This record gives sequence, C-alpha cells and structure tokens, in this order.
Amino acid sequence: PGYGLLVVLVIAVAAAFRSYSRLVRQHADLGEVLVATRQMSSSLTTNDLIINLTDQAAALANAERAQVWLPGVPTAGQPLPPSGSAPVVIRRDTKDPDEREWLAKVGFRDAIILPLAVDGTQEGVLVVHDRHGTVTSFGTEDLHLLQTLVMHAAALWNNMNLLGRLRHEARHDHLTQLPNRTAFVGEVEQMLHEHRTGHQPST
Repeated sequence: PGYGLLVVLVIAVAAAFRSYSRLVRQHADLGEVLVATRQMSSSLTTNDLIINLTDQAAALANAERAQVWLPGVPTAGQPLPPSGSAPVVIRRDTKDPDEREWLAKVGFRDAIILPLAVDGTQEGVLVVHDRHGTVTSFGTEDLHLLQTLVMHAAALWNNMNLLGRLRHEARHDHLTQLPNRTAFVGEVEQMLHEHRTGHQPST
C-alpha cells in the first residue's frame, strides 16, 4: 500500500510540475509577444510594419526567416502549400506527400503559414520557415503564438489605413476630392518653412 501511494504521489507531483512549466512558458510567450508588438507599433508605414512583423515572427518562432507574400508581387514567386493560405504547420517530418512535395519545391525544411487579413481583406500571407536546429520542428504552440502576433499586426495595419483616410478627408473636398483650404495652407506653411531653413527658395 505504501509503495502504491508513493507512485500516486510521484505522478501527481510530475503532473503539477508539467502544468507549472506550461504556465511559465505561456507567460514568457505573452511577454515576448508584448515586446514584439511594441516594436511593430513604432512602424511609420505599412512597409515598415511588414519588415518588423517578419523580424519579430522569425525571432518568436526561432526560425531562420519569415516573409510576407503579397498578392501580385512577382518577388514572392512561390506557390502556396496544398492548404492554401489557411493557418497550418508543416513539420519537417510530415507524412503528407503534398506537403513534402511543397517543401521540396520551395526549398524549406518546415514552415508555418498564416493569412494576414486587415479589416476583412486578406493583404498577404505570413510564411515563417526553417526552424533553427536539426531536432525539433514547428508545433501548434508556435502557430498560436504567431497567430497572436499577426492579430496585433493586422490591428496596427488597420489603424494606419484609418489614419490615412482621415488625413485625406481632412485635406480634400468631400465632393470633388480636390485639395481644400487646409491642404493649401499646409503647403504654403511648408514652403515658408523650407525658405526660412534654406532648403528651397520661395516662389
């Protein structure tokens, strides 16, 4: 009886330790996502945001590289996996023949695919590939972590689009879409500033 009780106790302690380790890892992951989001929030343009997103995604997933494949951009030039742009983890030991063929075609060892949707419109696909090391591959935890990162990136992208529309509306006539008085005054002030600082002669 005493031996059986000891076995039960050991199993309970091991289970508690695994749960604690998982909780610590989740908190660490959330902290890393927060840091990554702060880095992305410093982006001034969508191009800057894409660069920051790929840098942070590669770092979070311990991957060699991350890319955003944009529709209609020839430099992407790569076919999507059999699942299309749906969220998916393609491990290096995948048994799926279509996934293995795709990895060979694009030259990746493994990959995570995530759609990048902004305000309901898919702007591109985040492709994170080639995890560092020769033993482990990407897993569902990496997928969930990157999904959170992409969600924050999409929100920042949407805010940039909204601010761009507001700036345009503030400086253009609603009916004609021609520059309004605010835009004219702004241009004049800019010309005067450049003249005062010697960057451009006043006309």
